[in-house]
Amino acid sequence: MTYETNPKHKYKKSTIIAIGQDKPLAEKARHYVNKEEFYQELVIRREQMDKYRAELLTNPNAKLPKISNAIGENILKIANNLAKKYTFAKLEFKDEMILSAMEQCLSYIDSFDVHKTKNPFSYFTQAIYYAFLDTIKKETKQKYIKYKSTLESMALQEFLEQDVSENTEHTHDNFELPDVGYMHDFCKVFESNESKRKEAEKTKASVKSKSGIEDLFI
Repeated sequence: MTYETNPKHKYKKSTIIAIGQDKPLAEKARHYVNKEEFYQELVIRREQMDKYRAELLTNPNAKLPKISNAIGENILKIANNLAKKYTFAKLEFKDEMILSAMEQCLSYIDSFDVHKTKNPFSYFTQAIYYAFLDTIKKETKQKYIKYKSTLESMALQEFLEQDVSENTEHTHDNFELPDVGYMHDFCKVFESNESKRKEAEKTKASVKSKSGIEDLFI
């Protein structure tokens, strides 16, 4: 018995494809960004900016051209698709991550040089990727601050409640403290990573400094 498979896929004769396992033909809509059209939109943007800069020389009230909807939509599509990748898909602050990446890309939209590359898809995918990492770094630090503050607050509260009465040792007999083990683990990992990062930066700075001194005597 044979199964219907994607004719564009090349399989060895010995390969067994079970029903539903072969990938369906990709629809045109799946190619969510048309690279050529995206590039042309940026070329138009560059021309508008060139005219704007030229006009500024004689007219200080010249209006900055707006970024086209097409450019914004393409960048948003790239960000949404990248956010679906395994690395980012389950993050609880994914919407904030996408918004931050969009703001950063649109703020520096004119840094894309249409004369140096015709691949805006790759350029903005990389920019969005690093923007995502920046957001993750910020959110992780905020979570650490929150957890650390909670743990310190609980420790202080427990300290203040000690020796309140002669029966202090029985005060919490019927009181179950919340499980904060995950907070301890998170803070421990965060602090360990920060320590390693600072040590790496210190080593890098030391090596760079020594290299600079040696260069003076060459």
